[in-house]
Amino acid sequence: TSCAAQLCQITSAFEELPRDIESVEILEATGKLEELIKHTREIAKSFDAEKNDLEKLVSRVNAAHRPMTNLRKVIQMIGILAINARVVAASFDGQHDEVGVFTSDIAELSKSATNTIQLFFRAYERLSLDVHQVATKRAKFHTTQQDSLQLAAMRQSDDLELVNQHRERAAINSAETSR
Repeated sequence: TSCAAQLCQITSAFEELPRDIESVEILEATGKLEELIKHTREIAKSFDAEKNDLEKLVSRVNAAHRPMTNLRKVIQMIGILAINARVVAASFDGQHDEVGVFTSDIAELSKSATNTIQLFFRAYERLSLDVHQVATKRAKFHTTQQDSLQLAAMRQSDDLELVNQHRERAAINSAETSR
């Protein structure tokens, strides 16, 4: 009689095991793991979008180099023209005061433009250097972290699948043992 009672308890435990395996807590934990895997994959994908955006920025900064250099040359040419205008104005021996005023205005304008362009070009060079440094650092980060995240997501997914398979086998084995 005692053995029969113990056998009933054991059978009852095996009958309850499939329900325990499918409990709310287990399903919630599994769901949270699936969300974590999904979020990890989304982060890894966002690296690609960020990489594309940064590549576009590097491309635009590089594309601006030639027009910036050309602008610098144009301002230098204006400076040369201003000097030539002063030389020509000096040959008039003060006959035309308007020409003298005009040449001094051009010289001031040229000097102001040169200073402005120099400041602008230095700011552009700093921006270009910063963008290229960020791109280099980002590439290093990308190769290590994205691969790690993708590998982690893949391992988590495989492990979760393995847990689900173990749960299914445990439920089947428990039902067989109960029978």
